[in-house]
Amino acid sequence: MAENTAFASSGEDAIARPISLDEEEVQSTTNLSPKEFLDYYEIDRTAEAIRSSEFKRTALQFPDELLHDAVPIFRRLRERLTEGQELYVLADTSYGSCCADEVAAQHAEADSIIHYGHACMSKTYRLPVIYVFGKKPVDVADCVEQLVASLKSPSSDLSKSVVLRHDVAYTHQADAIAASLRGVLAADDVSVSYTPIPSRLDPTSPTPLNEKPPPTADPDALADTFTSLTTDTDTDTDTDTDTDTDTNRPILYIGPPSLHLTNLLMTHSSSPVYRYDPASRSADLDSAPTNRLLMRRYAVMQQARDADVFGILVGTLGVASYLPLITHLRKLLAKAHKKSYTISVGKLNPAKLANFMEIECFVLVACPENSLIDAKVLPIRSLHVEFEKDTKLICRGFWWAGLLPANRDTLRAADRAAAGAGVDGGGNAEDEVGGAHGEEDEDPDRPMFSLVTGTYRHAKRYGDKEDSAAALNGSTDVILRNQDGTVATLKDSAAGAFLQSRTFRGLETRMGMDEPGVLEQGRSGIARGRPTSVDDDEQVAVGMASTSASKTILLTGATGKQGRAFIAALAPPSDHDTASPGSRQLFHILALTRDPSSPSAQSLASQSHVTLVKADLNDPVSVRDVFELAKEKYGGVWGVFCVLAFPGLGNDGVGEERQGKTIADLALEFAVSTFVYSSAERGGESADDSRQGSSRAKVAIERHVKSLGDKGLRWTILRPGFFMENFDGTIGSITTAVLQCGLKPTTQVLLIAADDIGRTAAGVFQDPDAYAYKVLAVIGDLLSMPEQAAAYKRATGRTRPAIPAFLARILMALNTHTRGIIVDIERVQKARTEGAIPDLDAQIALAKKAYPGMRTFEQWTADAKTRQLQGDSWGGNWNQVSLLRLLTGKS
Repeated sequence: MAENTAFASSGEDAIARPISLDEEEVQSTTNLSPKEFLDYYEIDRTAEAIRSSEFKRTALQFPDELLHDAVPIFRRLRERLTEGQELYVLADTSYGSCCADEVAAQHAEADSIIHYGHACMSKTYRLPVIYVFGKKPVDVADCVEQLVASLKSPSSDLSKSVVLRHDVAYTHQADAIAASLRGVLAADDVSVSYTPIPSRLDPTSPTPLNEKPPPTADPDALADTFTSLTTDTDTDTDTDTDTDTDTNRPILYIGPPSLHLTNLLMTHSSSPVYRYDPASRSADLDSAPTNRLLMRRYAVMQQARDADVFGILVGTLGVASYLPLITHLRKLLAKAHKKSYTISVGKLNPAKLANFMEIECFVLVACPENSLIDAKVLPIRSLHVEFEKDTKLICRGFWWAGLLPANRDTLRAADRAAAGAGVDGGGNAEDEVGGAHGEEDEDPDRPMFSLVTGTYRHAKRYGDKEDSAAALNGSTDVILRNQDGTVATLKDSAAGAFLQSRTFRGLETRMGMDEPGVLEQGRSGIARGRPTSVDDDEQVAVGMASTSASKTILLTGATGKQGRAFIAALAPPSDHDTASPGSRQLFHILALTRDPSSPSAQSLASQSHVTLVKADLNDPVSVRDVFELAKEKYGGVWGVFCVLAFPGLGNDGVGEERQGKTIADLALEFAVSTFVYSSAERGGESADDSRQGSSRAKVAIERHVKSLGDKGLRWTILRPGFFMENFDGTIGSITTAVLQCGLKPTTQVLLIAADDIGRTAAGVFQDPDAYAYKVLAVIGDLLSMPEQAAAYKRATGRTRPAIPAFLARILMALNTHTRGIIVDIERVQKARTEGAIPDLDAQIALAKKAYPGMRTFEQWTADAKTRQLQGDSWGGNWNQVSLLRLLTGKS
């Protein structure tokens, strides 16, 4: 059966409706190189502004056309900010995208806004705004040549002064264009006025977020506040210039057709506007359509004169002084005996306004560009016309200047003109032009002539204070009756008058005619915690996998030390835990293994939050099957912890690189929320291009993961140091001797216990936002070989075991991989002491924040439980390293 949409729709169309985008804007940043991208969006400037101003929470506001660049901009800014500075992306605006959206920013408790793309430059109430206009290309020489040619055309009279205006996207070249124009026009004794557009605006009077701005009764101040910086009267004009000549100065405009240009044409209707379009590289006289715009505006003004009921539409909650202006408008309407309603409806459309059928004229309070509405369906007035209404509409006169007041000076001029015609300069006039003064001389029943209908009409009067005990006016009053039978009267109801004029006045009440229904108790609590009626055989059988509140993480290398520690750190709270089960996030681990039947894998399967999944990292199809299975049974993989086995001494690392890239690609394809890769600390990235073997593979994987970040993969990279486990057992005695012989006594080794890496990764998944797109140096201790020996003796009371030094030197001579480790450790020591790794200390601190319990070498040595996890201490084969491989350097 088809859906009945007579009264309401399902709302599906709102989700499926495509958004209309400006393709030219979308394509403007599509093919930028990384360097051009940083320059176009001024990443370094905005990051420095955030740091220097010490903003804690900054909202990044994008128009729809630039949303595709939001993620890379977010990441590049975050890399340049200090700890504790947060960024939030505003993906939709409360009103127009040209205004800084204080409403959405305050939802994130932001203390600043970075506004990207086109801007109207309206001042805000509470938050400072940093503007990034973009840098659209413009040929300065061609622009100047075309504008000067248009200005000197035979049909134009060359003025002694011109004004330069432009779209904000060309601000980066505006000074150069202005200087070139001045140089060219100086020979004709023509001056060029230009006011630069600021890249930052601070609120006029900072107001706490929980306080309303102070009201003001000065309408002149309101006019100044609501005037855009891009339409202000130029400040660099000559003082001796005649007012009329100054008003009629030609305007040179750079940019495509836009609301900004339309607003400029409306507010400067007496000035010729020559526009240069950088895209088409042509200049034309653009003021021709202005007369048609003014005529349409005049016609709508006549409709407004006939209106008795006004709706004041709140089209902004961030532009400074909008509340005092709304108060001012309501007072003016009340003094003119007009009825007014204040309505906040968000973004305008005819369907919304059609709900207020009794309203005859809408007045829109918005920024200069959002106030330009095509009112073909409903008579909507713009913000600037509100000042006209102050001086003309309410006094019901026929004064017409052909000029749209846009700032304090023109508003005062309008007031003076109205006052000269017998109108109060504050807009409080009640007399006809040339009529008698004083309300006591005015006949309230006097008819008015309507230019729209061509007939006389009687205006309704709302708010009259009459002392007479006259009967209720049935056309405007509404009688209210409550359950006790008490009668009240709602005076001057425009809705009541409109209802009286309708034939259909609502559904039948049927009081006492229907039997009451039985009240039933509904379902309570959070939806995801309610019991379901799904059969048991449809539930996932393994522990936490059936809990919809848990997040599913795919773990590679699950049977290793990092994987086991990771699983233990994310185990669900037991019944005897002091913390309530709901006090921490629950996780479901998919432990990837080649052989689920092996003893090491089976020991994991006994844990309630672990499910074994079979796959081979060398077989991408089997890994994809795991992602597909997770999508079908658990709603998808939420996170991935990628731990890859060391391929062995002498291995070229090609297989390791292929495995890491496969996991990362599948994580992006299946929309994984958090991807954590366990790499290796190498003392910075300066020598990355010269690395070999497994180290080269890890560099390639890191670069690949970071490149996927620009496509939507949220990543965190762990760089653990030299494993403490390398000093355990037979292998450990060899490692100790080799490093004692090869390293300088003062060279410190970056050390970490392998299971502490897994615990650090668990901390990242518990707060992924804090570590997104960051590198963590997982280092538990920094000790030289003599310092390690002293720590070992303090922990055990024994001397640290080591093979004879001559055997260690023979091994170093045979094994190039071992010599490479020595060279790397010395290189890192040199880079640290010379300050060539400035981010290392911060990366170490960030890792310890994720896992504060990271152990020192002495603590690891004394930890008996950790010692038991080392396996066969003598003659072992830990981490793909055996005695034979250690001696030969071959896998």
